[in-house]
Amino acid sequence: MQPFLRFGLVTFACLLLTGGSPGQKREEKPRDIRITGYEIFEQNFEKPLVRLDERGTPRSYSRAYVVHLKGYFGEPSAIPIDIFIGDYRVPEYGGTTEGIYFRIYDEKLLKKLAGSSFSYGFEGRKVETTSVRFSPAPSMAFKKITKFP
Repeated sequence: MQPFLRFGLVTFACLLLTGGSPGQKREEKPRDIRITGYEIFEQNFEKPLVRLDERGTPRSYSRAYVVHLKGYFGEPSAIPIDIFIGDYRVPEYGGTTEGIYFRIYDEKLLKKLAGSSFSYGFEGRKVETTSVRFSPAPSMAFKKITKFP
């Protein structure tokens, strides 16, 4: 391979991997992410699901609390964001036309997170904390659903 062609390919690969030119700083806070509110639903399962708890121990759950965050979270093809409630990083989430949703399986965790602010970030690091606070009803009486979304 010609030296010039090899240099061009290496430079192109660097641009792809870093998301820009080698000296270009990546924007840390996208301006268009907005969390406008949320709803919590209680989802009961026909068969118990085994999921890892907060400490990584497998546990069986017969229900989950579905948190549906409303707002705008960027383009689907953009760099994935991390969602936090307080210091808790939401391990996985899905998308809807109105926002995103995730499940909290452990009722103790749901209560522990009460009063914490929602935050978002990238690669495990928080970028911005919102004014929206996670405040599940003290009675824990949520609309019951069988499937979401």
